[in-house]
Formats: sequence, structure tokens, C-alpha cells
Amino acid sequence: MKKVDLAYIAGLFDGEGSICIERNGRRFWIYVGVIMTDEYIIRWLQFVFGGSIYHYAPRGISKKDQWRWRTVGPQAIPVLKALMPYLRLKKAQAELAIEFQKKMNIKDRGKRLIGLDVAEREVYKILMHKLNKGESLEGAQIFDSAGKGGTDEKFKRLNKAYELIIKSRGPQ
Repeated sequence: MKKVDLAYIAGLFDGEGSICIERNGRRFWIYVGVIMTDEYIIRWLQFVFGGSIYHYAPRGISKKDQWRWRTVGPQAIPVLKALMPYLRLKKAQAELAIEFQKKMNIKDRGKRLIGLDVAEREVYKILMHKLNKGESLEGAQIFDSAGKGGTDEKFKRLNKAYELIIKSRGPQ
């Protein structure tokens, strides 16, 4: 693919795209997607990177059809790596998503995750949420059991996972 096309797509991602870590119970995955009203661009993204397309008819005050392209899990990594040199606003999210996917272990598929494994993945999800809200990860104090409705043990695991992740990332 031409560099100019990758730069164009990276611009779309910076403006219209999303990079998230999703959770359903004890399952976690990366979600990378773009939603917009231009069907042609969405179909082009699918042609270039694979993934899925969804169509949403207008509702409420929206007057135009919306189109969403997305790819999830390990299939999202080549997309992020291809766009990485050109991303400006979502570069930190892309780096975190790639780091998260490296931590995902194929042998864990189908197995019930427990304790620190779940806590570590939940921390990545929380860190991604903070980045998507425009917050810095530097010196973040993100876990405090007071008033959160969780058990002290749960928050100890989250804090331990958070410390391990931040330590492994080094200075940013």
C-alpha cells in the first residue's frame, strides 16, 4: 500500500476512528473501527484490511445512513502497525493496544482466567479508557477501593497489575 494512502487512513482514524479494549465477562479483546457516513471509504477499509462492515439507518435527529468498519483481536494488530508511523492523536492508544495483544496468550483461549490475569487485562482496559478521554497515564492513581463498591482484595489485585504494567512500560 502507498504511504500516502496509509497516511490518509491514519488521518481518518485520528478523526473518526476508535481503538478500544472491550470486555464481556472474563473475555477481553481489542476493537479497532471507524464510523462515518461515507460508505465508499468504509468499504475501501474493508478491502484493504479485512474486517466487518455494519450499516445503521438514520434514527432520531440523524439524517444520514452511518457505516462502521471494524476489526477485532489479533486481526487488528497489522492495521495498527501499518498506521503507527502516521498516527498523531491515537498513537498512544495504538501502542497500548499492541502491547495488550502481545500479553494475550493463545493458551488462555477457552480457559477461565483468574486473579491477576483478569486484573491485568482490566487495567489495560482502564488505561485505554483514560487515553481515549485524553488523560495522561503518567503518575495516575487509578485504583482506590473507598466508595467503589469492590472488595479490598479485588483492588489489591488491580493495583498490583497496574504497578507491573507501568513498570514494564518504562518511562514514556
